[in-house]
Amino acid sequence: MGLFSNKKKLCPVCGNPPPRLLPDTIEGMPICKECARKNTLPAKRTKHMTVEDFKQFIIYQQENQPLRDRFEETYAWYDGISMDIPKRLLRLGFKKEGLVMEASCIQSFRILEGDNLLFESSPEGLKCYETNVPARARAAGPAISQFKIQYEQFRQLERMQEAAKKNGDSQNLTYLSRPTFDYEVVRDLKLELTLDHPYWGGAEPWFGDKPEFDNTYPCVDDFLRKFEKEMKKLHELAVNLMVMMELEPGEIQMGIPGPADRARCARRPGGPGDGDSEV
Repeated sequence: MGLFSNKKKLCPVCGNPPPRLLPDTIEGMPICKECARKNTLPAKRTKHMTVEDFKQFIIYQQENQPLRDRFEETYAWYDGISMDIPKRLLRLGFKKEGLVMEASCIQSFRILEGDNLLFESSPEGLKCYETNVPARARAAGPAISQFKIQYEQFRQLERMQEAAKKNGDSQNLTYLSRPTFDYEVVRDLKLELTLDHPYWGGAEPWFGDKPEFDNTYPCVDDFLRKFEKEMKKLHELAVNLMVMMELEPGEIQMGIPGPADRARCARRPGGPGDGDSEV
């Protein structure tokens, strides 16, 4: 009996034995590896599924196979967003077996830095917003200067410690804590997709890499180069989504979003990455 007992519940979906250690579960019941492999949805979308719901999802996934067979990735944004732009097909999630949907499922999109709009779809064209990230990064100048003083003091103490150690003076050896520069400018960079799909419906945020200061040798210019690189990636993402949606290709230059716009962004529903990063 116990861990190595053969008397165990079978997978409620297909009847095969589930793995002995850390099986995936549906409705609190362990499922087999094959059924778990077919589950390409994030945990937040399956944790409330019943076994019957999951069976229906597997049927839907089988019916989705023709679209997956047609799909050829021509563009990807990190690991979560893949597109076949000529065929106007979209795949979400980190698994190659993930569901593929037609671009008509995309209702709208917004790309944000924190709660601040950067890009937004509209029938009139791509709305491109100004950002105050460069100004916020430059405002870190005094903090960087103070950190450099602290770091140089640490290095002086470290050299003294090394000299004492070489001279065998163990009484002067103390623990030194290396200072690090922790200064957040960008909270996150994310794409917010609003979809009309039976399994990916609603608003879904997908997160990219956010630029950060080097925590030992912070430099505003280096940070701004990282941010500019990410902004180019986000702009390319926005343009490709506009093509997928067959919207007006022109760009509309907007100012920095006001408080009302930022509050509207903050009220959007959460998704993968907001307390549930599994995709």
